[in-house]
Amino acid sequence: ENLNLEGKDKIGELLARFSESSAVASHVRHVSLRFCDQLEESDLKTLKKFRNLESVNLDYCQKISDEGIRELVRCAPRLRYVSLFWMPWLSGKAAGFLRGLDGLRGL
Repeated sequence: ENLNLEGKDKIGELLARFSESSAVASHVRHVSLRFCDQLEESDLKTLKKFRNLESVNLDYCQKISDEGIRELVRCAPRLRYVSLFWMPWLSGKAAGFLRGLDGLRGL
């Protein structure tokens, strides 16, 4: 299943709400957080509850840095696809963290 939260306000609260329902969280394979200006790096910890998560879109999430990508890798080790368009502030460190995803097929 897809969870599309693109451009939503109060994104941290929304992610927490969806993750609290194990019935929902266990079926989610793709989360799109494109243009979520209020997404904080700490919100990425919530993705840990989406146990079958394979794909995440963080395009233009302005508050996500290299350290946020590190947190993403820790919380969602089964990711196969990650989208990071319009995030020129990320450095080679982020790429290094993403190399830790054994199943990564596309960036």
